[in-house]
Amino acid sequence: MISGTPLVRSRQVYYADDFDDAAGGSGASIAGHAAYTGGWMRLTDAVTSQDGSFKVDASGVNTNGLQVDFKMITGKTSGGAEGLSYSFSPDAVTTGGSSVQLGTGTGLSLSFTTLSSSTVKVNLYYGSGRTNSTTITGTLLASNTSNNTLWLGRTSNISLSIDDDAKVTVKVEGTTVFNQVQLPAAYASADKSTWYHVFRGITGTASNDVYAIDDLVIRQRLGAADHTITGYNARGSSSTTLNIRVVDLPTLTTTAVSANTTGFTVSSGGNITSDGGGTVSYRGVVWGISSGPTIVLSTKTSDGTGTGSFTSSVSGLTPNTTYYLRACVTTELGTFYGNEVSFTTPQVPVHISFPSASYSIVRSVAMTPISLTNTGGVPDKTQVGTLAGNLNRGYADGIGGAANFFNPRGIALDGSGTVYVADASNNRIRKIDIATGAVTTFAGSGTQTFADGTGTGASFIFPSGVAVDGSGTVYVADLYNHRIRKITAAGVVSTLA
Repeated sequence: MISGTPLVRSRQVYYADDFDDAAGGSGASIAGHAAYTGGWMRLTDAVTSQDGSFKVDASGVNTNGLQVDFKMITGKTSGGAEGLSYSFSPDAVTTGGSSVQLGTGTGLSLSFTTLSSSTVKVNLYYGSGRTNSTTITGTLLASNTSNNTLWLGRTSNISLSIDDDAKVTVKVEGTTVFNQVQLPAAYASADKSTWYHVFRGITGTASNDVYAIDDLVIRQRLGAADHTITGYNARGSSSTTLNIRVVDLPTLTTTAVSANTTGFTVSSGGNITSDGGGTVSYRGVVWGISSGPTIVLSTKTSDGTGTGSFTSSVSGLTPNTTYYLRACVTTELGTFYGNEVSFTTPQVPVHISFPSASYSIVRSVAMTPISLTNTGGVPDKTQVGTLAGNLNRGYADGIGGAANFFNPRGIALDGSGTVYVADASNNRIRKIDIATGAVTTFAGSGTQTFADGTGTGASFIFPSGVAVDGSGTVYVADLYNHRIRKITAAGVVSTLA
């Protein structure tokens, strides 16, 4: 029985060689002065102006994942002997060229340079220009000069690993020299099924060193593989073939939410940086009013398949509600989620209006009800807020809490969202825009006297009641002037009675 849940995609051994066989391994070749000698692959003798190479053929499988482990052998404890390189490339050359200690071809190269005492270093390159010129036109991804004693003039264990996100880690004698160096996008998009592995050593015209490798193991993602499973009992055996492909968990993040002008349709999405070697058959976002929404909810989007970033439109939201949202993907291993983000939709303002018409009040005659219409949001009966003003009495126009009132006695609301206030002790009629909270003086000079006029040219004494009709005319009970005043929409104040 085979059971359990595989959590890591293993790399399969593609090529392994301890170089004990003088004939070499299958799929490998040597060139130049390279030779199988003494149980290791010698690339150069301790002779000036020598170079040699060892090549491992392409695997035929396109994959980002790669692991190369080998022993590197050098003789000199100081610089002055060119160097050794490892290249993974579709066009690395095995003979000819100059400065091949820097690597060859248009792919990835790991270089151990000992050209001179001042240039002893480990470099990581990607790109073209290292085959026939000493000028490096490829990209130098990383360089290290602080760990030279780990490899110079000795036998050292070298490990190069490329993960599924195309990030390179290099270790020398267990010490990390380069950590998670990101390769260019060209590497991830390239078909690496035709790329091969080349080791090259070269000595200078006035210097020499032994360059060699040993115990080489190359591991790659080789995809699905057939495995023969055989069971035995007293009566014999039975075999079957299983095709097994080990995949990893996908990696994804959730895009921050951005709202439109109303806040009730928002944009989010996600970014799938790795499919884990599986197939992304679904991707989208899911949201709900509780933390940790899952794909079983109907509130989700479907935004294609595959890796990469995607955008999701989230609609049908309720005002004044907190939502929780996550990106999600489905592969062969199940459904997985990105980080959770939350957002709260705005409250829709209440907007009550009534028909613009003339209304008459006749004694002993029943009043005709005025039909009110709310074209805004549902009133929130659980919250009380301050539209304008503060605890300090006084007089000041302004926005919301920046305004001051003194003994406001009456209010009225018109059909356009404006509140009128009888500001009694300030002897003024004030006006508030509900949408913005802006407070202005509609009429009244503030002086306790009687005067008709326009705006602040009129005067009141302790106005205590206010009403507004459908045409926008305001009526004021001017208490200590013993009059009913009338104010038009233009602010013209007259005495009605």
